[in-house]
Amino acid sequence: MKRKFIFCALALTVVSSISLLGYRTYELTANKKKIESGIQELPALPFQFFSKHSVASCKYTVISYFSPDCDHCQYMAKQIVIHREDFKNTCILMITPAKLEAAKLFASNYGLENLSFVNVGTDPSFKFYKIFGSTVMPSFYVYGPDKKLLRKYTGETKIQNLITKEN
Repeated sequence: MKRKFIFCALALTVVSSISLLGYRTYELTANKKKIESGIQELPALPFQFFSKHSVASCKYTVISYFSPDCDHCQYMAKQIVIHREDFKNTCILMITPAKLEAAKLFASNYGLENLSFVNVGTDPSFKFYKIFGSTVMPSFYVYGPDKKLLRKYTGETKIQNLITKEN
């Protein structure tokens, strides 16, 4: 009798665990699809930008998720400055979860604050993940004139991948 009870309890635990894992997998897949469809058009960006350059004249928009401490992010910031002439029709919106002071120091150290096509902002509420589904740094999302997603990159990429052919 005791063995039967233990076997039933164990079987119930295994079935419950498998069911829970299956549901969580389904839930994560559904959430990923929802996020993926939500970023096909440039979403509203609830971030706090401290540099307020006009983005109205930009044909293309690049969203960059970065960290001031990230070596790859620092390299990409240098590349943006070096290739600034290639971004004539592009606005780059750089977003970081770091504190405002660290973001301002990063923009200053790399000369981003002097570039009229770069706006740097912070994500104090950590909403980037909810919107874009990634926290990989750096990440880049390139949007076209119709505000539709052209391409995305998670991790460091070549600067040429961010430069549009019309620039």
